[in-house]
Amino acid sequence: MRRFPVLLPLLAPVAVLFAIAGERGADAAVSNWTGGPNVRVRLVATAPTAGGGPNAAIELELAPGWHTYWRTPGEVGIPPTFDFSDSSNLRHATVGFPPPQRLDDGFAITNIYTGRVVFPLTVEPVDPSRPVALAMKLDLGVCEEVCIPATLEASVTLEPGDDPEAAAVVAEAAGRLPGAARAGTFEIAGIERTDGDDVEPVFEFRARVPDPEATEIFVEGPSDWYPDVPQAVGRDGDAVVYRVSFDRLGAKTPMAGAPIRFTVVSGGQAIEETVTLD
Repeated sequence: MRRFPVLLPLLAPVAVLFAIAGERGADAAVSNWTGGPNVRVRLVATAPTAGGGPNAAIELELAPGWHTYWRTPGEVGIPPTFDFSDSSNLRHATVGFPPPQRLDDGFAITNIYTGRVVFPLTVEPVDPSRPVALAMKLDLGVCEEVCIPATLEASVTLEPGDDPEAAAVVAEAAGRLPGAARAGTFEIAGIERTDGDDVEPVFEFRARVPDPEATEIFVEGPSDWYPDVPQAVGRDGDAVVYRVSFDRLGAKTPMAGAPIRFTVVSGGQAIEETVTLD
């Protein structure tokens, strides 16, 4: 069945723009909260670093009963998009994604966030000797029984200084990112095509995980491939064997050499690993 990652059920006809408001100035290490009754956001920042790790974060809070989507939403949904083009002294900003939850509401299976989610942000300045004025526009879908497209804006300055609140939020965000695979204990141990045709190929992969009975795996292919939910189909020694299919109807990305990204959550831990198809 065809998967549509940007289809939104009962889509509201207009987007909602939430302006910046609050007590803290735009040059604070923790920005003002911006938003409305169902979702709000703020930026937090520490001083620019030379090490390349997260030095800012996007903190999002959703009202009870509401959710938004991961970078790959699933069968329906709007992935979040982050626009930093109005920033100054910014060379590049990289958003990290903590693992999502999987939701099956009887209509579609989606990958979502609820409650509070913090996206770590790695900010690279053009000139490391000067502050970075970071300005963000975030487009996302927020959903309860209906889904509403929303645009939120916030700004903050990264400059030398010590803000314990900002440092704690950034450290928390970085700590929730999936880690690297661990050979022999927590990893994807190979993937191969086993069935299907070029439009709907079926693959099997082996996963070594800390807790085989409590594992969630999120699979992503190229942007024009639409994955099914992987299903455990057996064991191979110390690994669990999973099967996953992709809908490639209209896809331009060839199968050979395609990157397949796995986010694996198991035993209270998470890894992210990309495997290239033969």
